[in-house]
Amino acid sequence: MPVADLGRRRWLGHAAVGCLLALDLRIAHSAAILAVRVWPARDYTRVTLELDRPLRFTHLMIEAPYRLVIDLENLVLDGALRELVAKVQPNDPYISQVRVGQFSAKVVRLVFDLKEPVDPQVFALTPIANYRHRLVIDLHPQRPIDPLESLVEPPAAAPAPADPLASLIRDRAAASQPAPAPAAPWNEIAAPADRLGPPWLGHPAPAAAPIAAATPAPAPAPSKPPAAAVPAPAGGALSRAPAPSPAGIPAAAEAAPPLAEAPH
Repeated sequence: MPVADLGRRRWLGHAAVGCLLALDLRIAHSAAILAVRVWPARDYTRVTLELDRPLRFTHLMIEAPYRLVIDLENLVLDGALRELVAKVQPNDPYISQVRVGQFSAKVVRLVFDLKEPVDPQVFALTPIANYRHRLVIDLHPQRPIDPLESLVEPPAAAPAPADPLASLIRDRAAASQPAPAPAAPWNEIAAPADRLGPPWLGHPAPAAAPIAAATPAPAPAPSKPPAAAVPAPAGGALSRAPAPSPAGIPAAAEAAPPLAEAPH
């Protein structure tokens, strides 16, 4: 084998090893999340990511629904960054929830689901005192909040004016309906005779059934008087007694008086 070819192969091998070492070094020196903090407030909500080194980032607002998308370059998703999901409280005035994922090999994507449109401000801060590199995400409302708005209560809504026509129709309909019969007092409600108590307990005695008046018996018809015995005449001839009248009047009473002779 020529010496030139052997040297070329060795050079290519060393170059490949150097590239791999550089790649491993770059992976080993990716930024790491040190702390995640969230401060919800009425004026705006602030989210801070504290890192051990600066990193590049891009952000984008999306509507329908409103979302804020932030891509963090040269970063690998770890447990510290996943804590951001749990740190967002339901009472946050602007953030509904946060989603975190590994968008590509070296890019982590944050998606903030918003409750209303906001004006985001994303910027980096250099280390100071005990703080390291920080990425600050401020979510301001698009409509500025008036500090006096919370002190002034909205006026109460005036009641709707009454409709005179509806009131007239309602009154006439109520007047046309018959009034219900008044209910009898409890102590005047009739009860069965067998359930009434004694009179000294305040219960009325049951009314006695009316007794029918006795009908007078018809007067008996007058009996016929017995026929008077007529004495026999001296000559021994029997004369028949006159028959009694049909009405029971004696025959003597029915005989006409003798006519008086007119004076000559």
